[in-house]
Amino acid sequence: FSERAVRVREVQRNRRTLTKGMRRDTEVSTVQTFLRSLGHAITVDGDYGPQTTRFVATFAATKGVASDGPAWTPELWAWMAAIQEGLLAPA
Repeated sequence: FSERAVRVREVQRNRRTLTKGMRRDTEVSTVQTFLRSLGHAITVDGDYGPQTTRFVATFAATKGVASDGPAWTPELWAWMAAIQEGLLAPA
């Protein structure tokens, strides 16, 4: 594996699942910032509310990931890291 691929696997192992109802959470803000960088008109406030839920579901669907609720799962953390590392295209 390349060094970047190893980092992606580490992210997947070390990140928790984020779910609707979380408030003022720095990891939620990280995800919101990432989704915004992909062109989604999302407010970065650290709150996992209806807007974040909608954009997470959209992102998960584009990656073929079954969403659970929907939640930002370790698998989605890995997708995010792979995109940020330049291993995968955002779309």
